[in-house]
Amino acid sequence: QTYTANRTLPYTQAALFKVIADIDAYKHFVPFCTDSHVTQHTNDSTPLPTQADLKVGFKQYQESFTSRVHCVPDTSVQAVASQHPLFKKLVAAWRLSRVGEDACKVQLEVEYQFVNPLYGAVSAAVVPKVAGQVLEAF
Repeated sequence: QTYTANRTLPYTQAALFKVIADIDAYKHFVPFCTDSHVTQHTNDSTPLPTQADLKVGFKQYQESFTSRVHCVPDTSVQAVASQHPLFKKLVAAWRLSRVGEDACKVQLEVEYQFVNPLYGAVSAAVVPKVAGQVLEAF
């Protein structure tokens, strides 16, 4: 299953990229993210995340997973979750494109497949709402 959300925001690509790539800060503002830590990053003058641990949850339900992260400065951030007992596949891709002097189109695409098909059926109603809330947080 894939869900895509688009928004045009009054910020530059560079400003939005900086927020999206700051995975350590997700725990402070991303809905349902209860913890976030970059565990590996590039070794250059402007380090970018290459691996991160996230914990997401709602009420008593909590899940933790590790993602490989690929960043293209000011353009995109993609996170691919490693093997997890809940998901067969979980990929989040952020894409940024300039829309004017100080505006940017942001696209969030979430591709996922649960191990349990029942979760997949239930998630069809929930994922668009959650993804929309995540995009609004940025």
